[in-house]
Amino acid sequence: MLTVALVLSLWVAVGSLVQAIADGLGTEPGRRLAVGIVVVAVTAGAVLARRALASLLARRPWIVLPVAAGQLLVISADGLIGGPFVAWSLTSLGLAVVAARPRTVWLCVMLLVVTYAVGVLLSRSPGELADGGDLAGIVGALVAYPVAALLLMALRGRYLRFVADSAPMIEEIRSGTPGLTPALEDAVQRTTKRLPSPPRVRLTPTEQRVVEGLATGQAAKQLAHAWDVSISTIRTHIRHAKRKTGARTLRELAALTADPRWPEVCP
Repeated sequence: MLTVALVLSLWVAVGSLVQAIADGLGTEPGRRLAVGIVVVAVTAGAVLARRALASLLARRPWIVLPVAAGQLLVISADGLIGGPFVAWSLTSLGLAVVAARPRTVWLCVMLLVVTYAVGVLLSRSPGELADGGDLAGIVGALVAYPVAALLLMALRGRYLRFVADSAPMIEEIRSGTPGLTPALEDAVQRTTKRLPSPPRVRLTPTEQRVVEGLATGQAAKQLAHAWDVSISTIRTHIRHAKRKTGARTLRELAALTADPRWPEVCP
């Protein structure tokens, strides 16, 4: 996650420099170009040193606060009003969301908002900002910090939930448990409502036992291991049971056991 945050930060830095160059670098091209090069160089260095940075943030996550302040200090050399590098200051929130607790994230937001607002007001009065048509842009930049924090924290929460939910599934797949066991169980529970009654067929006791094993969520490999037979033997029984019952999939085959007449279906 830290690598993604740093790469996105580098992308924003490069994009800001490209935008500055496309705009003609303003009235002081040397200073704006120097700021852009510094911004890109600092971010690229962070990407290259991401392992050391990750270790540092793990020990001292509060470092994201001086990082945010440092970003604003760098871009203030270009100008906080209408400058292309202002968007780069948002990337410190990505580091905060990845490395720190929510309280630290909101401290970072507060730092960015207050520092940015003070910096702008020191350069121009509210009346001058309104007369110059910059007031809306300033307000938008101030609102962008908490909005970005909320979005990034929501994305982080979804990612962590995905990782937490996928870990048991991956472990089950590695151990041979079918990945669709929950869906199989759901199909078994609702089969009497969705599927017609199974036809009267004559399965051998072993075939019936295999079908019942599938209905409990066990894979063919697990049944073979439990019964000390080859997996090809289990697959042969499954193939015969599917042919006799007309079931097209393992799910349909296992769902037949949910019928109340299942013990009588195979006399």
